[in-house]
Amino acid sequence: MTNSKAVKLSGDIISEANKYAALFSRSVPKQIEHWVKIGRIAEENPDLPYSIIKDILISLEEIKHEKLSPYQFERHQCLQVQNDSCETGPFFV
Repeated sequence: MTNSKAVKLSGDIISEANKYAALFSRSVPKQIEHWVKIGRIAEENPDLPYSIIKDILISLEEIKHEKLSPYQFERHQCLQVQNDSCETGPFFV
């Protein structure tokens, strides 16, 4: 259930939202919601750079729309540590 409420915002914020909304094909309210979502994530995770936040949001949308593909792990050469075994220290180069 979505609750809507009218909120007064400065003309500068509306003007900026209008520019970005047009650029990203969003409505002004959806653009502001997008900024709020990013801001909330950034406040809750201060160590995450914007690029990671953006990638997470893109991934969530891909999951929602079932645009998934298997992850291909890169094969790394194991750096053998202690007892000539990778079991005691799985360090990769």
